[in-house]
Amino acid sequence: MHMFSVHSSSSRLFTLLLILAVLSQISQGFTFIIPRSTTSGALSPSSSPLRSTSAARSSPLFSTTTHKLDGNPIRGPITPVGNFVVCRVKDVLTTTQGGILLPDQSKTKPNEGFVISVGPGRTHPHTGLLIPNACEPGDSVLYGKFDGTKIDYDDEDCNVIRDDDVIMIYRGSQMTLENVRPAKDYILVKFKKAASSTATGIAIAAAATKDLEPCAGRVIMMGEGRTTSEGDIKPCPFKVGDEVKFRDYAGQDVNIEGEEYVAVRMADVLSVMRE
Repeated sequence: MHMFSVHSSSSRLFTLLLILAVLSQISQGFTFIIPRSTTSGALSPSSSPLRSTSAARSSPLFSTTTHKLDGNPIRGPITPVGNFVVCRVKDVLTTTQGGILLPDQSKTKPNEGFVISVGPGRTHPHTGLLIPNACEPGDSVLYGKFDGTKIDYDDEDCNVIRDDDVIMIYRGSQMTLENVRPAKDYILVKFKKAASSTATGIAIAAAATKDLEPCAGRVIMMGEGRTTSEGDIKPCPFKVGDEVKFRDYAGQDVNIEGEEYVAVRMADVLSVMRE
């Protein structure tokens, strides 16, 4: 009788310790695997209400899926690598400034976006130095019309571009001369008006010059410059007001508040004319 009492007490003590261990593991977010035992009153895996760790993490309680990529759910927000930038494409222009509705084939292809996330930057291939991205989340950017890779992210049209594709950076809904700045080594140039007559006074028809791309103009503003392999910024060698001549078809058209400009890289400028 005495031996039976000791055995029952040991069984109850073992069961109590087992339950305490299970509760401790649950509080730490892990699954405790209960071994099989022939001891009376012990729990077995088949009777345990706990599931395996993989099953628990796939349950709604552990699910972290709140985003979608190309219509498929993903576990978390998209994170670019390197110098890639994810931006939400801004709505295409559907009307003119005069309020005229544009047909689909006449709409300008959107090449402006709102930056959602950016990668850490580009690693220089020779020095291994990390060159950070020129833009950050919350910025609005202008990029080339044919740059980037289109994706559907959270049911919105987005574009994945490189930071080298970014031409202009600004804050706000639209670009203005007050809130915009050229990216990196870009300079913003105001077109030089084409001559309407020859040196001898002969008038030139507008139709004769409409297809000619202007490749000269006055510098309006400049980016901070180009980052060297050592991480230093090489500033732009021009200044506001300089007249510059650049390579044919080298610039990117920029429309700011109804005025036409061109963004040109420093390396594409052929000459500068100063007073």
